[in-house]
Amino acid sequence: MFKSRHFTALLAFMVISGICFSIAANKNVVSAQEANQKTSQEADQEVKPSTATSAATTEKLKERIEKIVEEKRDQIKGVLSAIDQQQRGTIGNVTRVSEESVTIKTRKTTEIIALNEDVQIEKDGDEIAVDEIAVDDWLVVLGLIEDDTFSPKRVLVSSDSLRPATPVVALGSIDSIERSEISILPRSDENTFSIATSTTTQYQDLNGDEIDRTDLNEEMQALVVGSEDEDGEKTAHIIRVLAVINDDEV
Repeated sequence: MFKSRHFTALLAFMVISGICFSIAANKNVVSAQEANQKTSQEADQEVKPSTATSAATTEKLKERIEKIVEEKRDQIKGVLSAIDQQQRGTIGNVTRVSEESVTIKTRKTTEIIALNEDVQIEKDGDEIAVDEIAVDDWLVVLGLIEDDTFSPKRVLVSSDSLRPATPVVALGSIDSIERSEISILPRSDENTFSIATSTTTQYQDLNGDEIDRTDLNEEMQALVVGSEDEDGEKTAHIIRVLAVINDDEV
């Protein structure tokens, strides 16, 4: 009888303990769910202000860019206009001068350059008037193409010819060597070809190494490169003999 009562009491204690554990467990689950829900709500509350702040920042940046573009619109137009303008330059020999224009002969054609008070005219670094330009002077005319018309802006005047020198090339044997001149008998011609030499004339051997003028001898094969000016004067810039000049031969 005592054992039966004892067993019944133990069983009742176990049942009550199980019920209490279950209640506690359910309470913990509910608490955890409430905590998770609260955390989620707090996160939403934190994200919403961040998103709103980002949108506001973007809008302000957009407004600032539009304001800058509006302020710089005229400046941008000026730059684009300058890009559209084509720069042009021409070189020619003066054949006629009037109060409002000069006529120059270029390599390909004859041009009339209209001049006005806005065109800057210079000679030897000094500004001059139109009437100080003379026939046979050389002009460098700089300007812009505006509405398919050339508008000069600056004119540089020179009394010296600006025409490029005519290149001269000769290959043959050395016929004679004078103090300031050398004569070549070209391979393709029976007539000798004379050309002046100067202190700037370079003398080279077959390898392009520098040699002295005294190393040249008659009947040596040589290549002469020079130029011819408007008066027909020919000047040698490089004379290269088609032989190697050894130290023993110098």
